[in-house]
Amino acid sequence: MLKYPEDERYHELDEEARIWRVHGDEAAAFDNDMVGELSDSLDILLVFAGLLSAVLTTFMAQTSQSLELTMLVRANTNTTIISNIPLTGTTFSPAMLNLWVNGLWFTSLVISLSVALFEVLAKQWLRQYTSIITGAPKERAFIRQFRFDGLKKWQV
Repeated sequence: MLKYPEDERYHELDEEARIWRVHGDEAAAFDNDMVGELSDSLDILLVFAGLLSAVLTTFMAQTSQSLELTMLVRANTNTTIISNIPLTGTTFSPAMLNLWVNGLWFTSLVISLSVALFEVLAKQWLRQYTSIITGAPKERAFIRQFRFDGLKKWQV
């Protein structure tokens, strides 16, 4: 018994024709390999973005603490007790280098978290791509092709 039985003459392109079943099986094998590779790559990038975000957050916390400590020390260098340091009337302007460094840390964190967000969205797109399509084999082939064209268009 054939996996794909012969079609009647002049019915080779009907909704349930053999060509659509063959296409469905071949496309499923191709899609499983493609989505698996893309998903693995996105997993690696997502882990890297998460680790980078954690490191950047630590750097930002440390540099902001050093700015606060510098502000306290500059506020009153003769006072030995922290509670005696006045909270108002003191002017503090950090060095331009410190501002730039903190700005770059913050920018890097925003970019890293944005990349992680786009990776999660791409993973959801891949999950939707492989979701089950119902209907006749011809309709499933057209929907699969529409999804595949979308992946290529958006360069996923």
